[in-house]
Amino acid sequence: MNLAQQNTPEKRMSDHDRYFPILQLLADGVNPVSGDVFPAGSIYQQPEIIRALFYAVNEVRSGVGNTKRGGNQGKPWSPEEEELLIQQFHEEMKISEIARVHERTTGSIRARLVKLELLAQ
Repeated sequence: MNLAQQNTPEKRMSDHDRYFPILQLLADGVNPVSGDVFPAGSIYQQPEIIRALFYAVNEVRSGVGNTKRGGNQGKPWSPEEEELLIQQFHEEMKISEIARVHERTTGSIRARLVKLELLAQ
């Protein structure tokens, strides 16, 4: 399979369908191969690891890295949308939620905030 074939929307979707449940099980402290709960001394039962896995699950769920085209992805920012972004940022809304509202990726939200000098690179 060449690179172009590996990066089709169907391939990305099948990767999500295949790997997201594994990530969710790891976050829940369950061995995705055996179905057993990891023992207390396992790295997967360490608080920082659990938090990191839940963070990853939530980011994937919210669309981080979502390369499907749709919504406003790839469209220019209107002055009104930019003002709303600035307001939401000052209200300390999560970037993942801002991305959902604007129908853009979290990466594009961060990039716009950097361009507006509201977020450090």
